[in-house]
Amino acid sequence: IERYAPQEAFWRFLQVGPLSKGSGREFIEKILKERKETPRRQYNLAVILKAQANLIGSIRIGIASNRRRQGVLGYGLDPAHWGRGYATEAVGRLLAFGFDELGLHRIRATCDTENTASRNVMQKLGMSREGLLRENELSGNQWRSSFLFSILEGEFRQRR
Repeated sequence: IERYAPQEAFWRFLQVGPLSKGSGREFIEKILKERKETPRRQYNLAVILKAQANLIGSIRIGIASNRRRQGVLGYGLDPAHWGRGYATEAVGRLLAFGFDELGLHRIRATCDTENTASRNVMQKLGMSREGLLRENELSGNQWRSSFLFSILEGEFRQRR
């Protein structure tokens, strides 16, 4: 994480700020703690290139509502690996996990309005753009807007 996380490009469109030096360890400890929660509500997973056993990012899905069977996903990849289909593959697998294993009905995600690559990933996987969240994120001293995307279980299953 600390290899690619210091890059400004990595954080440009994410809704969280840059990790401080050494906070990668805190991030991992938080993930390990979440794994033990019962019921488990967060699934943070590493995105690894199999051939090199190389960590290139992380992806997560959280259960926003058990009763409504709603999930929220997010992801971030090392900029050196953008544009190679890794995000599409990882998000596709996480959607399958959310619907097949977690029994979710709806999964949503947001992306910065300027993040065309992320928007394309979600659209490629059949997620529908539901709306615009105006100035919903503060990045440094600048308010940024996001698009809201979602996919329903039935829509996901039709695309398989």
